[in-house]
Amino acid sequence: MNQFTEEQRFHHKLRVRACGVLRRGDRLLCIQLFSPVTQQPIWTFPGGGVEVGESLQEAVKREFEEETGIEVHVQSLLYVNELIQSPFHAIEFYFEVVSQSTNSANPPPEPKLGQDPENDSAYLLDLKFLSKEELSNVECSPAFFVKDYWQVASHPNFSFHR
Repeated sequence: MNQFTEEQRFHHKLRVRACGVLRRGDRLLCIQLFSPVTQQPIWTFPGGGVEVGESLQEAVKREFEEETGIEVHVQSLLYVNELIQSPFHAIEFYFEVVSQSTNSANPPPEPKLGQDPENDSAYLLDLKFLSKEELSNVECSPAFFVKDYWQVASHPNFSFHR
């Protein structure tokens, strides 16, 4: 159990987050959580806070496995998003990821809603693959992702959003 309150951990502090985007066909793996920013459930991508001494890629791998049970390889950086909504301020890095155990002989592992030790798992609600259409019909964060991700055929470069 975390000894600090949400306010002590996140309010009026710059937070660095690293997230992974796992694609299967025309669907993206999304996690539904209760957002401390909007105070309502949202869909987003597995990820979380980067620990001191941890690289962005290491954070994505750790967070992805904690929240989904899937071990991933971190690939290209897709987006950098700056969230400023007082009292929250976060710089979020979104990376494309692939499952480590994906090969032609074995089917890809199925995700399972895991835990979020950083928040005592209080915020995690659901986990599933969502299509562009499904993402367009739910509260998704960051909002630009729903439109932007499918507009670019490949993602060799990243883009910055605020």
